[in-house]
Amino acid sequence: DQMARAVMAQEFGRFQDLQTLIEVARGQLTNPTASADDLVSASAPLIETAVSRGMDQEAAVLVRELLAAALAQAPNDANAYRALMDMETALGNADAAAAAYDAAVAAGVAEDQLALSRANALLRRGEKEAVRPLFQTALADAG
Repeated sequence: DQMARAVMAQEFGRFQDLQTLIEVARGQLTNPTASADDLVSASAPLIETAVSRGMDQEAAVLVRELLAAALAQAPNDANAYRALMDMETALGNADAAAAAYDAAVAAGVAEDQLALSRANALLRRGEKEAVRPLFQTALADAG
C-alpha cells in the first residue's frame, strides 16, 4: 500500500519524492471509504515536506482538499485543524493559520488542543508574549 510505504519512509528517514507523496494523498482523497483520520494521515507527509523543504502550490491545494474532506466528515476534528494550522504556518500564511484556529474554536474544538499549533503560528507572526500562556497550558496538560 502506497500510503503505508510513504509513512514508513517518513518514519525511518527515507524520503519519498514529492510526486509519490502527492499520488498517495490523491488516492486517499478519491477513496470513498477513507475516514477523516485517513485523510488527515495522508496530509501529514506533505505537511512535513512543507515544514522541512517548502511546498509547491499543487501540494498545498491537495492538503487543503484533504483536510476540508476530513472536516466535512468530522467537523470538530482537532487533528485536522492542527494539521491545517501547521501547514499554513509553514507556508507563512499567518492569517490563514489564524482563520483555521478561529474556525476550530467555533466548531467546538477545545483551545488547549490547539495550543502548540497556535503558539507556532503566533511565533511566526512575532507575537512572543502571546505564546507564553499557550506553552503553560500545553505543559500543564502534558503533566
